[in-house]
Amino acid sequence: MELKIIKPKLNNIKLKLTLQKTGKLGFSAECNRLFNLDENRYVKFATDSENNPYLVYGNPQYNNPNIK
Repeated sequence: MELKIIKPKLNNIKLKLTLQKTGKLGFSAECNRLFNLDENRYVKFATDSENNPYLVYGNPQYNNPNIK
């Protein structure tokens, strides 16, 4: 699997994710637009064989059965 890292400042767009004390994730408006979070409303947490953390987001209506 090859990952594409998105730079936090992409063409004057400030991408920001905040983990609140309550456990909620807060995304900046720019993240919301870039990742279409109005439709892709769930996030799953994952790690690889080297314990690197990942967030996988998507639309529960089109849940990928390969992501468990």
